[in-house]
Amino acid sequence: MNRERFPTSRQSYPCWKNGFNKALYKGRNAIERSICRLKDCRRLATRYDKLAANFLGNIYLAAAFMWWP
Repeated sequence: MNRERFPTSRQSYPCWKNGFNKALYKGRNAIERSICRLKDCRRLATRYDKLAANFLGNIYLAAAFMWWP
């Protein structure tokens, strides 16, 4: 296998220098953390509900309880 083709560090990727958008990353991180918090509910992580409407209702309910002050 020719190892010269594979970059060994981030410095060899030219897209890392100019491809980072801080605002976009901040929004993506917030969404990923929100989904992770929702998956802490066992019912949502395993999707016990068979109907999509019931599943969506449980997502709304779990989100309301998580962000309740």
